[in-house]
Amino acid sequence: MGEAHRRRVDSAFPRLYSGVMGGFDRLGGSWALAGRTAILDRFVAMLSDPLVATTATPVGIALVGPAGVGKTRVAAECLARAAADGWRTARIVGSSTASSIPFGAAVPLLPVTGSADDDVATTIRLAHHALTEPGRLCMSVDDVDLLDDASSTLVQQLAASVGVTIILTARSERASSGLLTALWRDGAVARIDMDGLDRAEHDALVESALGAPMDAAAAQWLHEVSGGNPLFIRELLMSAAEDNALMQGDSGTWRFTRPVRASSRLAEVVATRIGSLDDEERNCLESIAVAEPLGLDVIEMMGLGVAVSRLERRRNRRDRPSAQR
Repeated sequence: MGEAHRRRVDSAFPRLYSGVMGGFDRLGGSWALAGRTAILDRFVAMLSDPLVATTATPVGIALVGPAGVGKTRVAAECLARAAADGWRTARIVGSSTASSIPFGAAVPLLPVTGSADDDVATTIRLAHHALTEPGRLCMSVDDVDLLDDASSTLVQQLAASVGVTIILTARSERASSGLLTALWRDGAVARIDMDGLDRAEHDALVESALGAPMDAAAAQWLHEVSGGNPLFIRELLMSAAEDNALMQGDSGTWRFTRPVRASSRLAEVVATRIGSLDDEERNCLESIAVAEPLGLDVIEMMGLGVAVSRLERRRNRRDRPSAQR
């Protein structure tokens, strides 16, 4: 949509979201963090535990959940709270492109005093000393399952060090990675499975983004379609705003004026999640999407029970009650 056309639309329909409070810029900016108070409180309590700073008892959290649920955002907020409490902070990000390169993810943490001829063990020792010697350290590791082996070893050693707390993130379907599982089983991190926002949390997030609440029907539809996933909520509202399908009524509440299309970014996220399914799971998901609502009894009759169980573990669908007969 061109800027001139947008101004004409804003002038003709002043209550369309694109014309209110710089709507596109507001929706595209930083959103409030909603519904994660319990996680943040738990993390702050860990930071205040004197054992974290005075013993080798490792303490940290592993945030596990589907794409878009807010793992990285929560990890960033945890890191900010640690910094405000006087902790030194560091952050690294795993990636598939760097997973075959030694220290591909941990390059920002490596000391400049090292030599290009140092072997992996020496580099890990020097990096560990440089990171732990100055005092308390809080480190965030995004997409821990995509770390290269050398970076994984460094993170594992840091997690077991005095005065170090670790924040890990991983997608649900990749949460069985060796490092995350090892740290969780060793008690180095507490695993926290993050789901979508409940209805109250969803409504609070949407009201914060729009500046006013949605009407009940629109809010119900958005929550059901998005599953409370903050990324899905954001993309659906952005798409509605871009299409001038979001309007404020006389009561001050927002509503959709026509069906909302999925943005290209949202389609890519959904395609990535579906692409990780096997043929049976994909067939099951497509059948439910076309014929929903389906009771569990009907699903069993269709021979999809095992696939549904696997999908539930992947958190790609929510439980539905059996259909009334």
